[in-house]
Amino acid sequence: MLRRIIAIILGVVGGGIVVSLIQRISTNKYPMPEGLNLADKQAYYDFVLSLPKEAFFIILASHFAGGFIASIIASALSTSLKKQMGFIAGFVMLIFTLMTLAMIPHPAWMYVSDPITVIAAVILGAFVGSKIGKS
Repeated sequence: MLRRIIAIILGVVGGGIVVSLIQRISTNKYPMPEGLNLADKQAYYDFVLSLPKEAFFIILASHFAGGFIASIIASALSTSLKKQMGFIAGFVMLIFTLMTLAMIPHPAWMYVSDPITVIAAVILGAFVGSKIGKS
């Protein structure tokens, strides 16, 4: 039981690190304008919505990779209920994705494609991860 909990936590942490590393590509390529006051929500929202599609594709890729890695790690480190542990870690990543979509404006297509992409990544990762490690 403890090993499964640790596997889920490590999966979510690993997935979060992957998301952060990939999203750094977007923030380096499309930095915030100098002098943008983050306390001014409307100015921040305007900036985000002015970003090109490529910036959002990078975000989409980061969420896919994060969900995939989180579920692989959790599945691979678990000794029993491997797929289920991957699904749980992936579900946490999906919740984080939905929270991001709720807090930061995105183009309309992201509200549909992002959750579907994360769900697909989690399913794939749980199946791949269940084949790794001790059974």
